[in-house]
Amino acid sequence: GKRRWELTKMAAAPGFHIEAEAVPEAEDAEQSSFGGAIVVTFELDGGRQETLTFQEGHTIDWMKSQLDRQFGVPFEETSLFYNDKMMPDPLSLVDLGITAGMADVRIVARKTA
Repeated sequence: GKRRWELTKMAAAPGFHIEAEAVPEAEDAEQSSFGGAIVVTFELDGGRQETLTFQEGHTIDWMKSQLDRQFGVPFEETSLFYNDKMMPDPLSLVDLGITAGMADVRIVARKTA
């Protein structure tokens, strides 16, 4: 199917790097190489909640970058928690047992710096 290229800037100590990835068009979303879709509700500072959709293979790093980009949650100062356990940045959702079809996936974003 059709793909569009999206350029994103992601924080990486000690500097930045640019990463390009193919973003599937809507008709290809279900066939993504990252696995099935997972709807995640984030609990942010001040009781705010935001919802985003990710794929099973997306990493915690990627999720944090999306929170930063879309809602201004600082990437470098944020840790994510699921069931009161910190989610290590290099792991993916499926690595942590979070899979497509799970209902009510709630992740807490806490400022750590």
